Amino acid sequence: MPDPAGPLSTSGEPPIISMKGIRKSFGHTEVLKGVDLEVRQSEKVCIIGPSGSGKSTLLRCCNLLEMPTHGDVSFKGTLMFRGGTSHKLSHKQVGPYRAGMAMVFQQFDLFPHLTALQNISLGPQQSLGVSPEVAKARGRALLDRIGLGQFADAHPRTLSGGQQQRVAIARALAMEPDVILFDEPTSALDPEMVGEVLSVMRDVANEGMTMVIVTHEMAFAREVGDRVIVMDDGMIVEEGTPKEIFTAAKQDRTQKFLEAILH
Repeated sequence: MPDPAGPLSTSGEPPIISMKGIRKSFGHTEVLKGVDLEVRQSEKVCIIGPSGSGKSTLLRCCNLLEMPTHGDVSFKGTLMFRGGTSHKLSHKQVGPYRAGMAMVFQQFDLFPHLTALQNISLGPQQSLGVSPEVAKARGRALLDRIGLGQFADAHPRTLSGGQQQRVAIARALAMEPDVILFDEPTSALDPEMVGEVLSVMRDVANEGMTMVIVTHEMAFAREVGDRVIVMDDGMIVEEGTPKEIFTAAKQDRTQKFLEAILH
């Protein structure tokens, strides 16, 4: 087994995320059935597919919020997890790994007792050792960047859903991650708020951030994605460029899914 502290390979630049043979079971139900996924630096990968296909579980296995039952997970060339063996990460090891792979959830998950600025600045202080002064200055700059500078002292309950999700994206950016994982970030929003969140995500993508996005926003995936992955029944059934997937899908399952969701 590779040294958990060392690189998997010294030849060429490794994928920033590499997942091989990922299986995940909850009790007797197998949700992921041997998924391979690689994500390169600055790539925007959009994962689509019907509900229950394993998309969100795969995303949570990326940053080990869910531990795979079997398979390897590597980050920046370092083996971080090997399922089905004794290779498990300690809390000390998993902290820096997750700090490099921020996540934006469906339900925002902001701390209700903290202001928008406090929600953004807390992580860098606790996980990165950034001073409170620097963390708050960066937080204010991020709030200005997402158009919410005037809401620095507002608590989540006073913000709309779209505003809360924009704060959650700013919180992820504050960690200065290598990758941001988005788990259906607009699914909990009213339709009129979806656009403002997608606009911020589009700006983040244009700045070169590596992104893995589970989404039902097909137009966004078509516009922003470098690669689109289609999942069904715990497996990847097809992948390709947005043009290949949305105009010339090869698999019958992909064609039926797109027909149902687009029409």
